[in-house]
Amino acid sequence: MVRDKAAQYSRPGYPIPFWSVIQAAPRRNSAASPYQPTPTFNQIRWQAYVSTAYGGKGIFYWTLRPHDNPPPDAGYGASFLRRDGSANGALYDSLTALNAELRGLGPTLMQLDPVAVFHAAANRFVLPGRDDSLSKSNSALQLVSSIEGRTNEGMAGSFKSRVGGDEYVLVANKDTLLAQSFRVTLRAGNALKISPSRDLTLALEDLLGKGAVRFR
Repeated sequence: MVRDKAAQYSRPGYPIPFWSVIQAAPRRNSAASPYQPTPTFNQIRWQAYVSTAYGGKGIFYWTLRPHDNPPPDAGYGASFLRRDGSANGALYDSLTALNAELRGLGPTLMQLDPVAVFHAAANRFVLPGRDDSLSKSNSALQLVSSIEGRTNEGMAGSFKSRVGGDEYVLVANKDTLLAQSFRVTLRAGNALKISPSRDLTLALEDLLGKGAVRFR
């Protein structure tokens, strides 16, 4: 919905970006209530990459350090930082590494406009309404025909470059419990891969004839 509304009110040459706010701290309903479970690093990473696959141009984390509101408002526990401002151990290190991954993708992503998103679920494909028909010009099915993985919980965001119109695909794992690779079958055209590895882009023109390519 956010992606579609941003596109609706954009003007040619002036796309409206959107940013996502990601929960990175445990929440409690009031100072008298216990904290709910702290989001795991995998859950935070999932939020970040799903937002990016939908075309998000910025990520905020809520919140960086414990934040208590006057009763009866909600409060939040430690995230990146503890209450005294010190680094929160392994979570701080993991989120710092995630930020480095996203920053590495930034120069490429900032030149791309989101087109559509292809979803796969364990028992069936689930596509948003505007993406669910091959007859629609902006459908993800124009580029991706299937995603297969160990649990098949994957998604692929398709993008188009503002300069030259090259097509890109970003593949994200929706399973927060299992790291997995995906076999993505592309339908036609040229595509570039966006990857969190050091080699950020890989042209796939020569692979399309084989029908599929594997992403990790």
